[in-house]
Amino acid sequence: MRDPICTIHGLNLLNPLFYTKEFLENDYVTANDLAKHLHFYDHEISRIEYLFFYGLKSKIKTITQQIILEKERHSNLSHVKTIYSFSENLELIEIIEEQAGEIEKITLLDSLKKPKSIQISKTIKDALSSLTEIFFDEDLQYEKIIGQEIYSSRKSEWIRSEQKTSKYIVNSDKKIQKILIRNNKYEQSKTVITYKDKFQFIDAKTFSQKNKDELIYEAEFIYDPENKLTKISYKHNKPAKHFSKNWIEEVCFSYDTNGLLIQLEDKFQTKTWTYDSNKNVLSSKVYDKSGLIKLEKNNTYVYDKKGNWTRKVTEEFRFENQKKIRIVKTKSRRQFVYFGEHDNSSLRYKMLSVFRLIK
Repeated sequence: MRDPICTIHGLNLLNPLFYTKEFLENDYVTANDLAKHLHFYDHEISRIEYLFFYGLKSKIKTITQQIILEKERHSNLSHVKTIYSFSENLELIEIIEEQAGEIEKITLLDSLKKPKSIQISKTIKDALSSLTEIFFDEDLQYEKIIGQEIYSSRKSEWIRSEQKTSKYIVNSDKKIQKILIRNNKYEQSKTVITYKDKFQFIDAKTFSQKNKDELIYEAEFIYDPENKLTKISYKHNKPAKHFSKNWIEEVCFSYDTNGLLIQLEDKFQTKTWTYDSNKNVLSSKVYDKSGLIKLEKNNTYVYDKKGNWTRKVTEEFRFENQKKIRIVKTKSRRQFVYFGEHDNSSLRYKMLSVFRLIK
């Protein structure tokens, strides 16, 4: 489990869009409890990219997505085809991914919202090669992993042995807290993180285990009247192994008139975003503290009648000596099947190559 958010490192491991109302209030995010996974349990379910859910609209039965990646200094293209399946209550239940002749099927039992286990099967050249089942406890931590290689008949099993260090509390008055205990050679502490009812952070405080009243470090999350996160203020109150002195640090968020995140600034860098009329990101840029641009990503979209994008082209660039160098170009195509609609996809469409689908 990563460090608690109040050590400042946690924010760097999460996409800032995960903190925004646009993400937190999305129907698919709430249906799958993604805010709880990310902010309360501190992790995504392995192999699933949670930003994929950002901006999904209407009642989707399946999404068939195909992607081509063109990387800098690489002549070979990377092709990935993925099918996402949802239940009628918008919960993700299955992912099938095909790449380089290998098919991986991920089945969530019962769903991504509260999986009891994940079954992963791998197939190579139409022959089953391996089976894996991952079991979760009530806090989404791995309890047991069972694996089997078909050709060698080799089996493996891993069972959690270490003691849990986190305690998750949801009280009847909607007060939500997470308590994290550290007891190692570097630090003996107790962190208490408090949330709003939608798993938005309120504050985080870390106390010494030796002196229960001694506050080591803390983080405060500040919201505007429209409940948008505007600032995270970190304060370290005591020197430690990685901190030679006390310090205060802030991360500031800015929004446009539609409530979309347009800027994040900390003491190291500034990130900016622009959006199209469907509230999807058109461009994002990263600047260093001197104002020089370091990274840039640009997107173009084509949409269906429901407002979901069906074609997307993404170009990512880095800058060296103010020279713009493309890192990767990604071409994506998505086909949607909605509940209540006839599946118009034909066998011929499914058999088309990625080259013909994405032009």
